[in-house]
Amino acid sequence: MMIMIGTAGIAEAEQPKQDTKAPPNKELEKLPPLYSIELRFGKGIEMGGSGEMTTTRGTPLNVSAIVAIAINEQPWINAYGGMSAELVDRNAVGAVAGVQVPVRGTPLRVSAGGTYMFSPFTLWGAAAAVGGCARGTFGQLSICGDVEMTAFFAGTDLAEGKMVTQLQVRLGVAFDAL
Repeated sequence: MMIMIGTAGIAEAEQPKQDTKAPPNKELEKLPPLYSIELRFGKGIEMGGSGEMTTTRGTPLNVSAIVAIAINEQPWINAYGGMSAELVDRNAVGAVAGVQVPVRGTPLRVSAGGTYMFSPFTLWGAAAAVGGCARGTFGQLSICGDVEMTAFFAGTDLAEGKMVTQLQVRLGVAFDAL
């Protein structure tokens, strides 16, 4: 209740009552999870070299395990980090980190980050991805898919002045912890 006092007199105004029959806010139900764990697999093509010496071939099978944590609410931003391994045709182990921005009200997400492969040789790369997750279809499990481009620009596994670019389709399963 609010009381207003003026020169003309006293007026009372009631606070608006909430409609108890109103449907629940669907926007709140669609919020991304606060924490999630994702296991994903990727395969695609890579190009390396320059000029007439450019080669195109299949990428190694990439397996990654990441943890994403919400760090901002407006706009929703997740920080992620985890381990990555390349198998089949090449063996390497590394780490990934970056940010994901879910598109509110849709299953889509946009990601940007970096990759550091550290064993047996080193590779430094920048990555960007667009994809999405079908959340809530299987309880707390979600099926996810992304198209990711990674440009490796430095490291002991690259010839001097050369770059390798990978384009991969990644499929995975995410567990929404909260």
